Amino acid sequence: MFATVYRSPKVQKQLPDVNVHAASFEVEPLDVRGDFADEWAGLQNKWGGKTKKQVRKTPRLAAFRDFYSQIGFDPGQTPPSVENLIKRFLINSGPGHGYPNINFIVNAINVAAVEFEVPMGIFDTQAVDGEIRLDFTVGGEPFRPLGTSTPVQLDAGKLVLCDNEKVLSIFCYRDGETQKITPATRKVVLLGCEVPGIDKAVVFSAMERGICLLETVARLKPLVTAE
Repeated sequence: MFATVYRSPKVQKQLPDVNVHAASFEVEPLDVRGDFADEWAGLQNKWGGKTKKQVRKTPRLAAFRDFYSQIGFDPGQTPPSVENLIKRFLINSGPGHGYPNINFIVNAINVAAVEFEVPMGIFDTQAVDGEIRLDFTVGGEPFRPLGTSTPVQLDAGKLVLCDNEKVLSIFCYRDGETQKITPATRKVVLLGCEVPGIDKAVVFSAMERGICLLETVARLKPLVTAE
């Protein structure tokens, strides 16, 4: 069901245990509520009252923090995306505290990512030129982070997902503005991150959960994804 994104020879050599798995779909939204309030309430019950230290010591989140350190991030300054969601919305939460409500596609994937403590991404494939690949930057590539209006130039050696024309995301950290999900999005690619300490089966389970949640709010038609 899931394909594996192409890795450059340099990535294969330096990070042999890192993979990105993908599944592509056409999405037809149903006329139903897509905020997943019940699922967020359950997650608030799970994480509410925990400390930031307890969150970062969770085995899967700790594995991603270790990986961040391996690729040059300070996880204290730039925590894994799932850890950030938990700290921001769940640990000090209560009734009416709030939860991320972006759009039904992103909402579904965020819930699944937090449930399994595995970062996932979802891109609008209409904005992707050619095949997605995992590679290191050579330096100077322009990248427009999600929520910004001005591109930045990336330093050399950043692990990124890119297509034939541009950088799509800084791996496991920050997606780009270009391929963000919008109300007009009808074709998507779901991406799950496998790193040392995170079993592939866990990543697949997280992706399957995301797909199941999407199927409660949309009709999905699988698209062929090249191996």
